[in-house]
Amino acid sequence: MDMMSMGWPLAIAVILLAVVVGVFFVVFRRIGGRAAKRDHPVDPPR
Repeated sequence: MDMMSMGWPLAIAVILLAVVVGVFFVVFRRIGGRAAKRDHPVDPPR
């Protein structure tokens, strides 16, 4: 019981952190990708 009660908040925190990081990474990749293309046209497109 104690392990489960302490495990739930940790699991929820990890899931929320993963979702936030994933969304932030996607947004940062889109904005950073556009900025990188403007600033560094030397990079080959993939």
